[in-house]
Amino acid sequence: MARRTPSTGVRRAAAALVLALAAPMLAAATGSSGPLGTAPAQAAPLHTLVNPTFDTGLAGWFESTAKGSLSGVAGRRGAGVRLTHTATSRYTVILNDTANTVTRTVAGGSYTATAWVRATTSTPVSLRLQEWSGGVKRAEVASTVTVGTTWTLIGVNHVATRAGSGLDLNLLAPALPARAAVDVDDVTFRSRTPSWVDDFDSETLDSRSWTALNASTFGDGNLELACLTSRPQNLTVADGALALTARREPDRVSCGSGDDRFPGGREYSSAFVQTKGKRAFTYGRFAVRAQLPTAPGVSRGMWPAFWMRPVDGGLGELDIMEAIGSGSDSSDGADSADGAASVESTRVHQSLHYDYLPTQPVQKVTATLPGGALPSGGLHTYAVEWDAGQIQWFIDGRLTQTRTTASTPWLAAAFSRPMYLRLNLAVGGRWPGTPDATTRFPATYLIDQVSVHTPAT
Repeated sequence: MARRTPSTGVRRAAAALVLALAAPMLAAATGSSGPLGTAPAQAAPLHTLVNPTFDTGLAGWFESTAKGSLSGVAGRRGAGVRLTHTATSRYTVILNDTANTVTRTVAGGSYTATAWVRATTSTPVSLRLQEWSGGVKRAEVASTVTVGTTWTLIGVNHVATRAGSGLDLNLLAPALPARAAVDVDDVTFRSRTPSWVDDFDSETLDSRSWTALNASTFGDGNLELACLTSRPQNLTVADGALALTARREPDRVSCGSGDDRFPGGREYSSAFVQTKGKRAFTYGRFAVRAQLPTAPGVSRGMWPAFWMRPVDGGLGELDIMEAIGSGSDSSDGADSADGAASVESTRVHQSLHYDYLPTQPVQKVTATLPGGALPSGGLHTYAVEWDAGQIQWFIDGRLTQTRTTASTPWLAAAFSRPMYLRLNLAVGGRWPGTPDATTRFPATYLIDQVSVHTPAT
């Protein structure tokens, strides 16, 4: 299984630098009541976004190409701006912030921009954040969406590679047809500092933050098949990563005297870790960088997940990322109706649960990775930004889903109190189906990093 490219020593030094640089700002914040407290509020904004709603005209923004132009237009709500050009064929137009929205980044800080966009004809539009330091572009992330005449929300997230950089925010239409136009309105920007990062650079699981289930039948309600253990065969921390490994056991594994489903032992074993009782958070950015065991055609029955549950055990489940494997036949999982074994291998699922009755319908979307990448093909970042009245999901820095109190009236009732994190690799169950002869074991859910950033400013 592939590991990340930087050495463990480099990653450990980088993590130490991130937290050291963030510490003064965190110390200046209101603070928390220990690991189980709500993440601290920001002491002061980390960015300055001028005229984000364009209600004061074009102040704070300019069009940076030779043939492009910027003008006022009726927006989504109030005023907006329009990008056009005078070229006789397709031409790139760019909307820029006049002064960098962020002038000095915090190392490891999280920065998120969104904008509402529409076009007079169907065309791709990119929202982009560029990190600059010493006149050199250190990093760039862009989210590209094809938009039409309906207002569409586009969003991008970037985690700063170093302290003291500037962030340039711009929106571009890379091939806008002649006489076409792109309208922009209601730009937002959020900045957050890292409050907890686990790079798994020790040789054991950090027991101050995580608990590993052992001889557990958790998941029986979903008809899952594995005995969850903390054995090194199922759970290891090595080479700067946490590995949760599912196995088909040569001899059945006893899962305790209370295992009524499989009193003779279980054919499968796997692992499950959580921060319950040790770390909990109310609002912020929560991310995992991981490689999933969902390779096409050889992973039927696999079900990796990164999710959150409330400390009080009541309403609400926030699924930041779930995925299921696929077999060699035409069925992905027991409940799948996609008709192609390759479909599930290309995507992940993001959802909200009010409760498990369900009193309210589950709100779920499926999302693919940028550039057609496979979740099993390498490390990718799956994140959620949870704020009062709004939850947004991201994959590799690109916005994939937004839920607000308008789309989800029960959002505040279910998602307004401390929640803890869970990472697990389930085997079998109603959704992914039972592993078959094509399923490759052992199968490893490789977690390179888990990070939490403090609430938005």
